[in-house]
Amino acid sequence: MKSQIGQAELGYIYEESKARMDQNPEVAKKHKKTIQNFPHFTSESEAIKAADKMNESSSLFCQVWAKVDKDEEYYHIQDYYIVTDDNLILQAAEYIGMAHIYTA
Repeated sequence: MKSQIGQAELGYIYEESKARMDQNPEVAKKHKKTIQNFPHFTSESEAIKAADKMNESSSLFCQVWAKVDKDEEYYHIQDYYIVTDDNLILQAAEYIGMAHIYTA
């Protein structure tokens, strides 16, 4: 089950976050650290299963976010996914350019 986010959207996410982080390196460093210290998954299917399981035991909606990267030609989703219902984690994920791929 691979996300079907197009190049235009991935490009927007990547380029906007890069510009934000270049303008505010201290804030970027804080948010990167938050995400690095947060548990993550290496496959989309694992992350979605975890989100569904978390959602069953909680009244909050869990979201799955994936890191976006760029090679020489294309934007792509990395094998780095987080699952959370915490607004501070969601804010950090969005700030550093992670793509929202699923809501449980």
